[in-house]
Order: sequence, then structure tokens, then C-alpha cells
Amino acid sequence: MKFKSSKNTAILIFANSSKEELRQKPFAKNPILFEAMTEQTLLEVQKTGIPYYHCTEIEQKGATFGERFVNAIESIYELGFENIITVGNDCPQLKATHLNKAYQQLQLGQTILGPSRDGGFYLMGLHHSNFDRDLFIRLPWQRLGLFNSITTVFNTLSNGLYLLPVHQDIDSLLDVKKVLAFSKDLSKNLIKILQELLADNKKTQISRSLLISHLFFSHYHNKGSPMIFNFL
Repeated sequence: MKFKSSKNTAILIFANSSKEELRQKPFAKNPILFEAMTEQTLLEVQKTGIPYYHCTEIEQKGATFGERFVNAIESIYELGFENIITVGNDCPQLKATHLNKAYQQLQLGQTILGPSRDGGFYLMGLHHSNFDRDLFIRLPWQRLGLFNSITTVFNTLSNGLYLLPVHQDIDSLLDVKKVLAFSKDLSKNLIKILQELLADNKKTQISRSLLISHLFFSHYHNKGSPMIFNFL
């Protein structure tokens, strides 16, 4: 079911630019991965017809992640929207169907969370009446236990909590391997980028191993002081 533009609901894409993402997550080597994930997120959001706002580091205000996220949420409510659906750009499995389901449940008075496998969430749907700035800022953002903490808050503030399917987000090379196990949910372009990233990383590891092996055996018969290698 596809929903048309709603006057009472907006989607907040809280995601940094590709350049900033690469600075914070250098495992990707270049910004291509983040560009592709942002493009895919925007595509799925646009399919819903729901008004959306993309908040990058340029628009974000606050000293901590929690402050920046809470301030971004408040800015959407200040535009006159009653409901907000927040997503990032790091969950390649996010689909328009998840966003539409969140919209539907918001109209029924529910609060919505899409759990991620790292203990956080990839989507949150929230009515303004269930938003408590002070409680939200104190949540353990970007740490283990976030999902459990925010679930406790919502069970206190809201009339009901609706959970979407658990999905994998991408914050590391290990996450890249995990998300490829769900390739049926990914675009062909993103699959190619993820596979190339893993292949390049494997080549780097092999080259480093060969270098260390060469240096070790080249100096194996050294009669002077033992050599100390530090490649980390």
C-alpha cells in the first residue's frame, strides 16, 4: 500500500554527507559506499510520497550525537508536523514498505521502532506527544543497549510500541559481510560496491602479510640486535 503526502507526518533522514561519513568510518576507503547508501535511502523515501528532510552535518546543531539528533527532531515538529519518521542512510535493507508501515501505525497512535542487529535502530516513528527532549538526550546514543533503553522510554511515554523487522546496518567491514547475506534486499549497484570493498580489503591484507613475511625472512640471519616491526 502506497501512501500519498501527509500534512501531519514527515520523514527525517539524519545522515551526514559522504565526505563526513568517510571521515568517521574510514574502513570504506572512499565515499562511493556512502554515496550509494544515501542514494538508495532517498529513493525508498521518495517512493512513499511522504514529505522528507535530509539533515546533514551542515544543518545539525549540538555538541553530541544525542543533542544533534534531538535538535533535528525538534526542528521537524516546529514546522507543524505531528508525526516524524526518522532514518539514517546506513541500513541498505530499508524499504518504502517499512516507511509506509510506520506511517500507517502512526495514524493508529503507535510508536514504531525498526531494530538493528547492533542493538540500535534503523527507523523510529514518533508522535510529538511522545517526544521528551530531556529523556532523549540522556539515552546511550551510539552505544550498546540503546534499543533496550529507548524501548523502556517508549513503554512509559506511548500507548503502544510497534516493531518492524530486525535489519543490519553498516558501520564496519564485518557489517559489510553480514549485510551481503541479505543480498536479495539490496540493489545490484550496492552489492557490487560492497563486494569490491571486501575484495580490496582482502588484497590489502594479503599484501601486508607478504611484506611482513619478506622483511622477516630477509633479516632472519641478522647477527645484530633483533628487529622490531610495528605495522599497527
